[in-house]
Amino acid sequence: MKYDAKVEHSHEKHTEFTQWLIRETVSGLLKSKGNPEEIKSCVFLFLHRAYEAHFDPDEIVDLLGAKKPSIIDKAELFGADEEAVLAAYELLDPVISQMYE
Repeated sequence: MKYDAKVEHSHEKHTEFTQWLIRETVSGLLKSKGNPEEIKSCVFLFLHRAYEAHFDPDEIVDLLGAKKPSIIDKAELFGADEEAVLAAYELLDPVISQMYE
């Protein structure tokens, strides 16, 4: 699904894309439990999709883990899996965000 917040100003379209992005990311994370490299790939894809859609960085971090219920919550990640998501975010976000500036 494609969406660009800079072009599309409809709250409904933003919500639709956000819900799709959450579903896709949660689905990938559920399949990746116990595998840090696959979790990293899911976070990579999430970040690319979010920045490509020109989401605000604060919204991205809220969706992933800061705002409840977050993607981490919905995927029911705990312990090492949750740490893998956060580590992947810390590693990848600075690089990916620069690609879309």
